[in-house]
Amino acid sequence: MFGQDNRTAAQFSQQFQLATTQPNPVPGMVRDTKELQTLFDYLGIVPPWMDGDFYAFNMMRYFQRLGENSESHSSAINGIAKAAFGDRVLLGVSNYAGFGDEVREATPQETLSTGLWLNELGLSATNISDMNGMIWRALKESGNAYLRMRISEVAGVRRAHLTLLPYTNCAYSRDLFHGGEPMLYYSDIWSIAYWVYNPPKLYAVTRGDRVNFQEYADGTLETVFHFTEKTPKTDWYGAPDTLGATAWMFYETQQSDALVRQAANRWLGTMLFVTQAPDPMSVAELSDDEMIESVRRIQNNITNALTMQGQNRAGIGVVQYPHGSAAPQAIRLEPMLDHAYIKETGLMAREKIYGAHGYTPVLNGEIQARTVLGGNLLIDQLRVTDVLTLKPAQEKMQRIWQDIFDGLAVATQRPDMSNKTLYFRSPVQTLIEQILPQQNNAPANVAIIE
Repeated sequence: MFGQDNRTAAQFSQQFQLATTQPNPVPGMVRDTKELQTLFDYLGIVPPWMDGDFYAFNMMRYFQRLGENSESHSSAINGIAKAAFGDRVLLGVSNYAGFGDEVREATPQETLSTGLWLNELGLSATNISDMNGMIWRALKESGNAYLRMRISEVAGVRRAHLTLLPYTNCAYSRDLFHGGEPMLYYSDIWSIAYWVYNPPKLYAVTRGDRVNFQEYADGTLETVFHFTEKTPKTDWYGAPDTLGATAWMFYETQQSDALVRQAANRWLGTMLFVTQAPDPMSVAELSDDEMIESVRRIQNNITNALTMQGQNRAGIGVVQYPHGSAAPQAIRLEPMLDHAYIKETGLMAREKIYGAHGYTPVLNGEIQARTVLGGNLLIDQLRVTDVLTLKPAQEKMQRIWQDIFDGLAVATQRPDMSNKTLYFRSPVQTLIEQILPQQNNAPANVAIIE
C-alpha cells in the first residue's frame, strides 16, 4: 500500500551502504588547484591548511561561505556580538601587563582626552564600533582577522586608516621577513595569470605586543595586525573555535539549498501513469472546435493537478508513450524530501552549532523561560551565558583593541594613550537587572518554558 515502507533489512542495508560510501564533497571543495600549489611552493607561501600533499588555501573561502549561508552559525555570531558588545562604543583603561587582565571604564577626563585624540586621527565612535563587529565576525568565521593600520600625514594633518582585509586573500611568506616577522601576501585573485599584471602586495605583520611598522618614503607608517583564535594544531594561522561543528554548518547550508530547489520545482506529482498513445491508424476524426476544446481541457487538467498554480492539486501525472512502445503502468514517485527528517535534522544541526558557540537561543527569543519552582531559570541561563560566553568575548576584543590603540600611540608618539581599549556594557547584564525584581515578585512554584 502507498505510504508504507516495505523495504527489507537487506534493501535497507544496501541503501545505507550506498549512502555512506559516497565521497565526502568537502575535501574536493577546499583542495587547492595544482596551479595554486605550484605558486605557493615557488614563492614560499605558507597555506593555511596543509596535510602532506593536500593544500587547502580554499579552506578560508569554505569558512566564508559557511559564515554567509549557515543560518545558525551566522545567528550565533551576531547574537553573541549584540549581547556582549551592545550598540555603543565606550572607552576603557586596561591594566593588562602580560599576566592578568582587568579593564575598567574610562573616567570622563580619560574619555574626553582619548576621544579627542581619536577624532584628530579621523576615527569616530561609529568607525570603531563597526570595525569591532567586523573583526569579531572574521575571528568566529575563520579564526583569523587581518587589520591593516596606515598612518599618513598630509599638509601637517595626521590621519589613521583602519581596514579589515578579507581573510580569504591573505597568506604568509616563509622566506620574506620585516622586523623579524614574516611578511604577508595579499591578493584579490590567487592565480599566475592575474599576478603577471597585478602582483600581490606585501605587508609587515604585527603578531604580538610589539608593533611592527613599515615606513615608506613619504613617512607613511603601515602594518597589518593579525589576530587569531589559536589551537594546538595551528602556528602561522588561527582556526575557528567552532571547527568541530563545521560539518553541521555545511549540512545546514545544503539543506537550505535543497529546500530552495524544491520550492522552485513546479512539479508536485506523487503518482505517474504511463499510457500508450492511440493507434495512429484508428484515430477518430475530430472537428477543429472539438480538438481545440480537448487541448484546452488537457491544459486545464495539467495546471490544476500538477502545478503550484492549480486549485485542485491532485499529485497525479500522466505520460503518454508512442503506441506500442511500452506497456501501461502506474509508477509511484518518491517524495523529493522527507520534511519530518529535514525538520528533525535541522534542529539537531542548530543545536550542535549553537553548542559549539556556547550560544543559547534564549538570547534571540527562540526559547522563552520565566521561572521554575520559584527559581529564576531565565536569570540562571543568562548568567551562565554571560560568564561562559559573553565575558570571554568581551575580554578577547578588549585585548585586541588594546593592541590597536597601543599601535596608534606608538605611531603618533603619544605614550599617554597606551593601555587604552574598549569597555563593554553587556545588554544581558542590564536585562538581568531589569527582570530580577519582576521575577522576585512573581508567584512561586511556577514552571514555564515556551
